Amino acid sequence: MKTENIIGTDASLNECRSEGYLMMDTEGHRELKRDYSYRIFAYYPEYFIAESRIKKDSLRIDTTYSWNDILERYSIPKYKEGIDKFADYMSERMQTKNPSFYDLLSACDSVNAYCGLE
Repeated sequence: MKTENIIGTDASLNECRSEGYLMMDTEGHRELKRDYSYRIFAYYPEYFIAESRIKKDSLRIDTTYSWNDILERYSIPKYKEGIDKFADYMSERMQTKNPSFYDLLSACDSVNAYCGLE
């Protein structure tokens, strides 16, 4: 995994890693491919590691999602209403015709916060 292919929900990948924020491997693609499954991952936050027996650099989330996958999960009726209330921009973002890597990562972050990714 090349660092230059990694994006995070925070501008600093070090911050993402230490705080447990979601990150994504774009795998060198220049644009998001709607049906390609990208690796979405997050490490356990440093404060949690300090208080537990979790090893440093352990992943708490390690999954793959495509734009189509996250759109399908978001569209599940029992989740959609709650996600829209939780993240009021989601409805508009999920209707975009040309989603970006950051749209996918942000959608995964909101879905994960509401109902989990796995």
